[in-house]
Amino acid sequence: LAFLADRDNVYTHLVRHAAASPERAFELSEKARSRALKEQLVDAASAWSSADLRSRLTDNESIVEFFISGDDLFVFTVNSDSLKCDVRQGAVSKLQTSSQNMDRHMASCSVKWERLGPAQHHLEATAREHLRELYDELIRPYLADLRQKVIIVPHGFLHNLPFHALFNGNGFLSEQHDVVYSPSAVLY
Repeated sequence: LAFLADRDNVYTHLVRHAAASPERAFELSEKARSRALKEQLVDAASAWSSADLRSRLTDNESIVEFFISGDDLFVFTVNSDSLKCDVRQGAVSKLQTSSQNMDRHMASCSVKWERLGPAQHHLEATAREHLRELYDELIRPYLADLRQKVIIVPHGFLHNLPFHALFNGNGFLSEQHDVVYSPSAVLY
């Protein structure tokens, strides 16, 4: 398993250095996700390109793929007619803190609701605030690129986040979009 960690490290550097070319950086991000899986399964997948992937998307589908590289977050938004890459330098630490705060809050609510009755409104408001912080960091900057169906491709600790429940202040992401998860855009 140690060789897998080395491979992730190699891809981390490759994605970082290819960021000037969103298509190349996205392709490397996908290879990092799918290579080990492909090697364990049958290597039936032929070579793919981001253009092939975009051609498989309908006009109402968007992919939002995340890739963590050190403290930087690469966010790829893919539609049938576009592919964009946004590098959020230094964003990972803040996201980890927000994620941990939400996890702690949810753990504190793990007793029966009957016991939490008097504090239920406060607990729900606090949970929504944590979900809003994550929405503001992970979804809001990319709203203009999102279509009705949003395929979320998380990376690292982002796999633990309930993207469908991220809150924009008025409603949850799943109330405005059909949210689907995939371990890799190529596997969608």
